[in-house]
Amino acid sequence: MDKDNNFNSRIMKRIQSLMMTAMLTICGSLTTQAQNKICMSYDDFKTNNWKPFESVTKDSCRLKYDGMEFTIKTDDKEANRVIKKEAFIMSLDRQLFINTRTLRDDDGDILPVSNYARVLPYKGGKLCVVCYHVTLSDLLDMVNIGLDIGLLATGHTTWGSIFLATDLLLTNENLMQNHVLYLIDKGPNEKGKIYMTRMNDQFMEKLLRDDPLSYQQYYGRSKKGERQSANNILPILVKKGLISNYHH
Repeated sequence: MDKDNNFNSRIMKRIQSLMMTAMLTICGSLTTQAQNKICMSYDDFKTNNWKPFESVTKDSCRLKYDGMEFTIKTDDKEANRVIKKEAFIMSLDRQLFINTRTLRDDDGDILPVSNYARVLPYKGGKLCVVCYHVTLSDLLDMVNIGLDIGLLATGHTTWGSIFLATDLLLTNENLMQNHVLYLIDKGPNEKGKIYMTRMNDQFMEKLLRDDPLSYQQYYGRSKKGERQSANNILPILVKKGLISNYHH
């Protein structure tokens, strides 16, 4: 178990190092919005049918993260309507954020977040959604969670800190322990809802059935909540090459 935990720690440190390097590389051109774009559906994402962000608004975009979800707003009322009601995915500084409005879990229930969540490209044109997971323990420990996110973002961040704040979500073990992963591999049903697959024990057993070392690594966490957390699963997905790039 110690060996697996050390491996997880090395992976997360490596990811954090890569994120910091990339941030320093592009930070000078953040205000150009050259890489900001929007996708209106899952089919559009699969066919790489992106629209430049400038087609929605020419105003600067503000992003707020409260430890549970991301809120994206501009100074333009119509742009905010599109972002909230119509957009499927937004790419801001090459980071992907998915609108959770039409997303549902395995049981068809709405998610505990109502705005945007971080999403990662998954091999085969699929998507891996990083979603906050609410439990009774989470609610009781909300003060502690608030302390964890205090260094990431308070209020609307500036463009220069969006890149750092959102990727620290993915490399902060305390935050990722309170997040789970979902897989999107199909479009909406006749009612316009997208049903996702939770990456839980059943999912991971199927994924790792021919990989005993990763299987052992996954089950190195005895507690179910810790085992099924994004903190435990994400390094395994990276190691297997299912998620090769945190950016788009």
